[in-house]
Amino acid sequence: MSAERDVVVIGGGPTAAGAVRALARKGRRDVIVLERESEAGGIPRHCGHTGYGVAEYGRLMTGPNFARRLAAELGAGADLRRRHTVRRLQPDGQLSVVGPEGSYELRARAVLLATGARETPRSARLVGGIRAPGIMTTGTLQQLVYLQGARPVRRVVIIGTEVVSFSAILTCRHAGIEIAAMIGEGFRTLARWPAHLVSRHAFGVSVLRGAHLEAIEGGSTVTGVRLRLASGQTRVIACDGVIFTGKFRPETALLADHPGLVDPGSRGPSIDQFRRLELPGYFAAGNLVHPVETAGRCFRDGMAAGEAIADHLAGVLPPLGDTRLIRAAGAIRSLYPQRLAGEGMAPIHFQVTEEVRGKLEIRLDGTLIWSRPRHYLAERRHTIPPWRLAGRHFAEAEVRIA
Repeated sequence: MSAERDVVVIGGGPTAAGAVRALARKGRRDVIVLERESEAGGIPRHCGHTGYGVAEYGRLMTGPNFARRLAAELGAGADLRRRHTVRRLQPDGQLSVVGPEGSYELRARAVLLATGARETPRSARLVGGIRAPGIMTTGTLQQLVYLQGARPVRRVVIIGTEVVSFSAILTCRHAGIEIAAMIGEGFRTLARWPAHLVSRHAFGVSVLRGAHLEAIEGGSTVTGVRLRLASGQTRVIACDGVIFTGKFRPETALLADHPGLVDPGSRGPSIDQFRRLELPGYFAAGNLVHPVETAGRCFRDGMAAGEAIADHLAGVLPPLGDTRLIRAAGAIRSLYPQRLAGEGMAPIHFQVTEEVRGKLEIRLDGTLIWSRPRHYLAERRHTIPPWRLAGRHFAEAEVRIA
């Protein structure tokens, strides 16, 4: 089976729903959404706590209720195809797809990649010790608790202090799982204030800051974790489960055949201010580009991508090859957009490798045009407003924290 459509969106989460809404408002309804899971809605499907939906639907919702609204919006504004997996991206919007009825080719005038991000598992963190049941990521925990109604462990240690780490606390509380400790390698909680105060006073969970997980102990099951504390002392905490949270990485498996499209800093696709990849007809948005933001921010990013795709279909975007490069340096881990097309400007968003006090510098073709000392926190989105570069001609900009 082969077909050609205006737009194909890969992924069925908040970013996709935002794009479909924006495309519909622009009169573009020849849209297919390909979701590899049996249900659309993305990560919120697994999050049983509240905190969703106010900006998008005007009411406070739990994650599953928010996901159902997203899925309904996708189904109303597009041809939503569940259990359809894209195997390969080819030039000119040609996609190789596998669905319940077999393989087929699909071609689109524009393709939006909205595949999101995933947590870094224990295997990629080089943590020693046993391999046993009870060691999982937040995503796995949430699926077991909210989708299967299981209580996989009874007493856990949570590794990480990002927003998702505190979401893991809520999931554990829902399932009746005792939280022995939350471990943060840094001396500052990565989630915004007052997350750690709420967890301590409302749930009795304190954060061990400056601690390093050395090993997971036990035999056929987990019996505890061994920590190296900031003081240099070793401490063992008894538990039967370990939850690795955060350290999100973009889900870029579809770009394996196109390594030149991946930004080495963010590990996601390199984009211009219209969210275009350098592969003509392809766009990217949401946590695939900037891990990791809230569902609401991804929805809004999807809307911006949808508007850009509508302009692309109308032929009003500047040429893809007419770009100026934006490069990260020093303590900056990643930034986006990495390119500016035409004469247009856009905010430059960046993250730092770790908490740092330094001088932010902007250089255009090697010439320093602006600098300011400031305190930058890790896992936060920092922004350079577009007027910093407005009215200036350059081929390459360097953004550095020295």
